Amino acid sequence: MLAVSADPRPDGAPPRPYVVAVCLILLAAFLLRIWHLGHGLPGMSSFAEPRSINLALKAARSGTLDPGYYNYPSFFFNLHGAVLALWSTVGGGGGVARQALPSIDVLGGAVAWAPLPSAVVVGRLLSAVLSTASAVLVWHLAEVLTKDRWIALLALATFAVAPSSIADSDWVNPNVLATTLCLVTLACSLRLYDTGQTRWYVLAGVAVGLAAGSKYNAALVGIAPLALHVARAGRSWVKEPRWLRIPVAAAASLGAAMPALLLRPRRVLRAIRTEAEHYGGGHAGWEDAWLYLTYPWTHQPVATALSVLGLVVAVRRKDRVLLALAVFPIVYFLFIHRFPVRNVRTLSLDVPLLIVFAAVGAQAALAWVRANLGARKPGLARAVVAGVVVAMLAVPLARSLEERGRRTERLALVEEARVWLDANLGRGDRVYVGPYTPFLQKKGRRFFPGHVHLNAARWFQAHDRVRFAVVASEAYQRYLDEPAAHPARSARYRWLFANSQVVKRFVSGDQQILLLERSDLGAEPRKKARDAKQGRKRGRGDKAKRGDKKKRGDKAGRGDKKKRGDKAGRGDKAKRGDRDRDKKKRRKKKRNRQRRQRERAQKEATP
Repeated sequence: MLAVSADPRPDGAPPRPYVVAVCLILLAAFLLRIWHLGHGLPGMSSFAEPRSINLALKAARSGTLDPGYYNYPSFFFNLHGAVLALWSTVGGGGGVARQALPSIDVLGGAVAWAPLPSAVVVGRLLSAVLSTASAVLVWHLAEVLTKDRWIALLALATFAVAPSSIADSDWVNPNVLATTLCLVTLACSLRLYDTGQTRWYVLAGVAVGLAAGSKYNAALVGIAPLALHVARAGRSWVKEPRWLRIPVAAAASLGAAMPALLLRPRRVLRAIRTEAEHYGGGHAGWEDAWLYLTYPWTHQPVATALSVLGLVVAVRRKDRVLLALAVFPIVYFLFIHRFPVRNVRTLSLDVPLLIVFAAVGAQAALAWVRANLGARKPGLARAVVAGVVVAMLAVPLARSLEERGRRTERLALVEEARVWLDANLGRGDRVYVGPYTPFLQKKGRRFFPGHVHLNAARWFQAHDRVRFAVVASEAYQRYLDEPAAHPARSARYRWLFANSQVVKRFVSGDQQILLLERSDLGAEPRKKARDAKQGRKRGRGDKAKRGDKKKRGDKAGRGDKKKRGDKAGRGDKAKRGDRDRDKKKRRKKKRNRQRRQRERAQKEATP
């Protein structure tokens, strides 16, 4: 059984090479996370990052702890806002005052522009710092559980190159803070088990509340301190009232981290329910049923295998500490797996625990190699150990670099498309802007953002003066590749391509951005569009003339009206009212007639 000592460090001071190795690995982990920190800026090709930064900027400008958005907890936004306020106060952002920090300009889904790119870099740097702190906590937990400095060093290096952790550090998101606070909870829980002191119960509860205030799912980490309390007290755990301090401290810290939970509980609960319905109702293209099982094996296969071995070791040894720690990642995995919408960032809370259990498995595997090969074939034993260590680090590092390179290529493609489109789209053009496409400056152009797959046929038939569409393969290719899984969305994209012609194609590897022109927009609709535009200009001119006339006034006319008397004026007003009502009725009939015509055309043209 792996016992936990009151002194989490092994006996004796660590040797100098070990300290140097720890520092170098932490430096490498930090550099991997800040490499290419300003990628894509001032453009932004992420759905969640612009919203997160705007909420943080709102907190920085106003000093409020209530951002008004509750689909995600507010603690991360408040922390990020405090960092931005401090950064602005010390002169960051080129002297822009805290109250004048500009928001991110969002044109559509994953289409945004940062007027102050350095503010985005500060947020991403905060994510990198928090992820590096998580690496330190993984190293600490592995050292406490295995009592082996070098195994803990291997766990530190494994987390340093973990693809999910590096990907989360590339942009501003609350998952990194939630992961760090979950690891803090586990560290306090181990001390709770070892010492039984009240302060560790309280600190563990505080960490649970802050973790839940960063990400709602992270509230499940509260299972860990309770499980370790049960492991420590045994069957008499209910008779020891100290465990009550955990939920009390968690509730208090959650209320402090998210005051809206106390001030606007209904709105918060409604937002939580909306987010749960989104994940439970399905998100087209994100329903990979095997993602949470296959991702660890494809990105960190050796660590995953060793973590399974570590869990088996815990069961065979009946180790209370390891079994109690295993409760949280297992329950969390089962919880997120029940939702049909799945993505890697949701799995990120389980990755550190996978590496910690991989350290336990690596210790057991090393003991077996020493017992069976160390004496008889020492050279083979060293080769086996070296091969496992290299594979444990090389595969995830290669995956991380591959994903980073792919993101860099996509951002370069978006920038290439932005430059060309900005230079070649004319004034007055009406353009549909799909997700993951470049942010374009208006310059007299009108943009219509959205998802083509939601209402393509209806939308384009109803807006027959929208001539161009910019779409990215990252948004539509998944539907074309699996038409059976997404028949409606696939059909709508096929309709779009069948009724459009490619004006310009931007390609990089298997990614592309297309500029489409409607093929059903013939000479007659274009003539109607020009006539309507000229009519609006004439209307604006007449309105301006009428305005000038009103400004000049007509004293004689007003005098005559007074002479005619109030009765005659009231009669004229009634007549004008009747005429206005008649005009409104005629306009309404015309709109209804046009709507029926569009519906008939849609039924005929819908694929």
